[in-house]
Amino acid sequence: MWWTLISYSFSSLLWGLLMAVGLMAGLVLVVRLCCGQRRFVPLGYVALGVAFILLLMQTTLLCGALRVRNLVNDVEARVSGIVSENVSLVSSNLSQTDAGEAVEALVKEYPILTSYVDAAALAGHTVEQVPHIVGDTIRASLSEFIHWRLFWGGLFLVLGVVALAMTARRMASSGAGWGEYDTSGETSYSSSYDSDYTPDYSYE
Repeated sequence: MWWTLISYSFSSLLWGLLMAVGLMAGLVLVVRLCCGQRRFVPLGYVALGVAFILLLMQTTLLCGALRVRNLVNDVEARVSGIVSENVSLVSSNLSQTDAGEAVEALVKEYPILTSYVDAAALAGHTVEQVPHIVGDTIRASLSEFIHWRLFWGGLFLVLGVVALAMTARRMASSGAGWGEYDTSGETSYSSSYDSDYTPDYSYE
């Protein structure tokens, strides 16, 4: 079990990293093309780095949720077996007591299901319906979780790229290298003096 969790976590982190790097690199390239004669400054890269870390968290969680959603059918099959083994049916529908026994057995096998099933939700349904109820509940919860990860991931990505673009400085139009900024509109002072000029310190 623990090896499976570690394997899934590492796989989600790897795919999340690849997704975050690809998205960030693609949008940074777009910003470079759109900014034209502008140079990115360290502050912009710091903001981009923070946004990348936040984006990586969201993409990793997103990949993990997608993997778990693909396993819901297997969970339904296992839930069906657990309920059939642990519930003594006295009628076609589960009573509150039968539902409590089903929930206890499910939570004992899969503690994570504590957040998804309760006796009240299962009472009044047949054993055959319980796996589908549990599966549908998990799918709905995962869908909401995925939507929020997409929202926050997209927000962090946009904020990072906007911060990078807004902190970029315009390059000088001529006579300046990549590391020089445009100083048009600022007062310039000459540091050179006329070599033929000799100050007169004599007094009358």
